Amino acid sequence: MLRSPSRLRRWAALTALALASILHPAAVRAAGPEGQAVSFPSADGIRLEATWYAAKSPKPGAVLYLHMPARSSGDWSYLASMVAGHGIPGLALDLRGHGGSRKSVAGEAIDRDVFTPADWQAMSGDVAAAVAWLRTQKKVPADQIRIVGADFGASLALVHAQSDPGIRSLALLSPGLGYQGLNVKGKVGAFGGRPLLIAFSEEDAYAVKSGEVLAEEAPGRVLVQRYVGAGHGTRMLNREGTLEQTLLGWLLGTLGEDGRPVVLDGMPESERKTVETTEKRDLAGEDRKRIEAQKRQVKEDQEAIEEAEPEADGEPRRWE
Repeated sequence: MLRSPSRLRRWAALTALALASILHPAAVRAAGPEGQAVSFPSADGIRLEATWYAAKSPKPGAVLYLHMPARSSGDWSYLASMVAGHGIPGLALDLRGHGGSRKSVAGEAIDRDVFTPADWQAMSGDVAAAVAWLRTQKKVPADQIRIVGADFGASLALVHAQSDPGIRSLALLSPGLGYQGLNVKGKVGAFGGRPLLIAFSEEDAYAVKSGEVLAEEAPGRVLVQRYVGAGHGTRMLNREGTLEQTLLGWLLGTLGEDGRPVVLDGMPESERKTVETTEKRDLAGEDRKRIEAQKRQVKEDQEAIEEAEPEADGEPRRWE
């Protein structure tokens, strides 16, 4: 029996969706609230594009997500949606020359291929503009902003936070002491006693050394997450299955000094039960098995980790 063109199109669409769910399940499952495109200017006249992830029942505060060089705000889409689904809204920013932030307010094109170290460091103004925008939103107190940054985005997060007491906490993925000519050694001291999370993978030598130096310099609470074979920056979100949950707990304020969940006063009963259940688990044996398995894969993964990836502005956060 012949199908009508409209039925054929519908059948083809459903078939494609079914195949996608089998081959790429992460690409089709719901991640939480959808992002909304927003824009605002930097102080020096750059038109900045970003994605705002609102929360239906927001807790006080918000998260700012800062991507790696040659990437975009899309790398944070899954994590930002998940965090917003738990009540903390977020803003994923396209730094100048990346994603949608490729023009000045006057319409002049911005080419990051010719950026000097001074141009890269001027991105600190992008962070300041994004934080200022967040503080205009409802239920975002000035002193309840958290920042998650990867690679150079981590450097920018630290540089901004040291002079902004309203930044409540930082999470730095694969930090470096001198990415793009921006020296952050010694700057973590000015961050004071505020909470700091540092995550890196053992084969990423520069990030390991930088993370250890920053952790040693930090005067306050520091949680260091070490992985094996997880890659660099936001790649770790895809390669290390526990990192997203760690970041979620960190942003919710439900991680203890050792990275284990804790129960906070005033936490809703449903969340309290979830945390208590997780806390009772003995993960030591599982962690050892996972790390040993990762170590066996390091040699095979090394080539993929070191391989230069093509620019992927605008693509979803999860990639193969």
